[in-house]
Amino acid sequence: MMRKRIFKNKKTPLLFAILST
Repeated sequence: MMRKRIFKNKKTPLLFAILST
């Protein structure tokens, strides 16, 4: 569960950057 949470947390900023671009 922790691993999934970290992955989501790391993916969140990446998605934001792509959307912002």
